[in-house]
Amino acid sequence: MYYWKNILLLFFSLLLVANTVSQNLGSRNVQMAQFSCQGKTLTLGDMSEYQIADGGKYIVGVEPKTALNDVVASFEAKFGKPASMNIMSAIGMFSSTLNNQQIVYLMGNPHVKYVECDSPVHIMELKSKDL
Repeated sequence: MYYWKNILLLFFSLLLVANTVSQNLGSRNVQMAQFSCQGKTLTLGDMSEYQIADGGKYIVGVEPKTALNDVVASFEAKFGKPASMNIMSAIGMFSSTLNNQQIVYLMGNPHVKYVECDSPVHIMELKSKDL
């Protein structure tokens, strides 16, 4: 009897640990990338309501910094190598001239934490929505 009691205790302990680990992994907050420019902050969901003027220069922040090369490689595989791109590996960032489609693509990458203006950029609202 004592033997089965210990087995059941071990089983329920393992079940409790598995449940706790599952909840912690499932509730982990995945922060979505943000687009910031001229005092406006948008999420990927907001981007469909705005058109960002092509040709602006942007800074893209990546976390963890070790994912920077993967983000750049993915970007270049989709859009080709940009005419100008400055990669700052030590701080997990790169800067480049981007268009609206490229910004939306980057914001969909889970390693991209932010895209922000590096020069004046014009944002045109497509639908009426106050920021």
